[in-house]
Amino acid sequence: MDKEALAREKRHKKRQKKVLEQLRADDGTGTLFMSPSKIQAARDIASGRDRQKEQLEQDKMVRAQARALQKVMKEEEAQWKREARAVARAEKQEAAAQKKASLQKSREAERAQRALEKTTKQQPIPHGRPPINSTVKKQKAVKKIKETPQ
Repeated sequence: MDKEALAREKRHKKRQKKVLEQLRADDGTGTLFMSPSKIQAARDIASGRDRQKEQLEQDKMVRAQARALQKVMKEEEAQWKREARAVARAEKQEAAAQKKASLQKSREAERAQRALEKTTKQQPIPHGRPPINSTVKKQKAVKKIKETPQ
């Protein structure tokens, strides 16, 4: 697979002409005679290519720095959002705890009020004969037995 990818890249890669080939193509002749002006032109072409390579490298570095800066800014924003969510969650939990405590306190106050009302409430007066509990009945039975002559 690597060999295929390498072969495909070689086919698709735009190859740059060598400096001397470029000079030969500019003249349109097959034979290349090197005069001082052509030597200077070859040097100019080579230095132009070097400058172009340096510019591409510099552009590449600038883009990489911009991406790194963007990544840092994005991470800082994400961290800020996480912290904001944590603060909101803590506030919500605190509000819920306060509400729960308030509700518990009001329930306790209501229970205390009911207990107070229950103790201070007048016992209703029974109609007719009051109920006799079992100990009173036993005492009366014992008393009758003692009073009866044998």
